Amino acid sequence: MKKNRLYQVRSFGEKFNASFDSFKRAWKILFRFSLYLLLPLSLLQTIGMDEYYSNVFASAAIGTDTPDQMTAIIQNGPAFSLIIAVSFVGTAFVVSLVYGLMKKYQQGGSLDGLTFKTFWKEAQGRGFQRVCNILLFGMLLTILAFLVVGLLAAASLYSLIVTLPALLVFMVPLSLWAPIYLIEDDTHLVEALRKSYRYGMKTWGSLFVLALVMTVIVYAVSCLLQIPGMVMIGIKALAFPQLEGFGSIAYSFITYVVMAAGTFFSWIAMLPYLFAFGYHYGSAAEQIDNVTAAEDIAHFDEMGDNNVDDPAFESKRSDIDDFEEL
Repeated sequence: MKKNRLYQVRSFGEKFNASFDSFKRAWKILFRFSLYLLLPLSLLQTIGMDEYYSNVFASAAIGTDTPDQMTAIIQNGPAFSLIIAVSFVGTAFVVSLVYGLMKKYQQGGSLDGLTFKTFWKEAQGRGFQRVCNILLFGMLLTILAFLVVGLLAAASLYSLIVTLPALLVFMVPLSLWAPIYLIEDDTHLVEALRKSYRYGMKTWGSLFVLALVMTVIVYAVSCLLQIPGMVMIGIKALAFPQLEGFGSIAYSFITYVVMAAGTFFSWIAMLPYLFAFGYHYGSAAEQIDNVTAAEDIAHFDEMGDNNVDDPAFESKRSDIDDFEEL
């Protein structure tokens, strides 16, 4: 990460390369911290996923009617709730991890020898709280937006021609909300939201392309990682649901391990995705607000000041200086 400054104007290709380059350079610390944070969540999330998809495949194999489907939905409620809850916490961990590391590096801190305990105290604990604020407030905004779209659609379906593209336009800049709020110490939640729209709207085209490309990559990788576990669950539910004894226990355990591994590495796949938005934020901030020049001006009085004009720091005169008086 040493050669990737945050506040630097970058093209799309440079943001893309910087994201994966940062991931490769910091993969050891990212993987180590992910083991602490995400592996336990992956194990817990897999329990809910195994239960949920097993019931779904079993219901599909039986060919149930509507009442049984409603019963299945009720039965899957706890498993689905567990998946959502773990996804919420996992997202907060991943986002705070990436932008906490970017913030620490930007402030001049070395990542070498960084321990999880130190990092949590310095950056991630506060970042985790901020991400939770964004997720909760973001859900309220999402509900409000879809409520408005739904009311307009109830009045006239033709309104969707306008509201759906408008919804897309206003959703894209939200991807900058987290990096701004987590990296800038003095920026509060609403101010970070306002700034994300100022940066996002002025760089909307490049931000949309970046979000589209990174989303396709992450989604494709996640699907590939999840396919083996899903296939094994389908086989268990469709091919031999009556399997009992040691064979059933062994197959279920292997299925659980494969699904847990796929879930864990799906979380890992999100890291370059988040790096990309962090670098887009840094590029937009430098392009629009020229933040590096502002920082240099703010610290101008600290640059090159040798205190020669201060009598208290006046250097002693040498014999050479008083040569004419000898």
